[in-house]
Amino acid sequence: MDKLNMNTVTVQCGVDYATVESRVRAFCSEYKNGQILTELVKNDNETGEVIFKAHAVVDGKIKGTGHAHEVEGSNNTNNTSHYEVCENIAVGRALAFIGYSEA
Repeated sequence: MDKLNMNTVTVQCGVDYATVESRVRAFCSEYKNGQILTELVKNDNETGEVIFKAHAVVDGKIKGTGHAHEVEGSNNTNNTSHYEVCENIAVGRALAFIGYSEA
C-alpha cells in the first residue's frame, strides 16, 4: 500500500485521517485493475434520504464494502451535495475496510 502519497487531515479527536481522494489514489496505484463500484441503494425524495453502497473490487472479487446514509439539508454541505457526500463516504468506508484509512 502506497501510504506515503496519502494526504491526511487531523480530526477533532487528534487522529490523522486519510482523505478519501488519497485513499482512492493509493488503491488505484496498488491495484491497476482494481475497481470502485457504487450503487444508489435508497433515494427518498419525500424525506431527502439517500443511501449509497460502495465496493472495492480486486481481480473481480469484492475486498471491501461500505455504506453511507445522508439526509438533504441536514448540514451546510448536504443542502446542495448530499448525493456526492453520501457516495464519497461510502467509498471511503469501503477502502478503510481493506486498510486505506490512516497514513
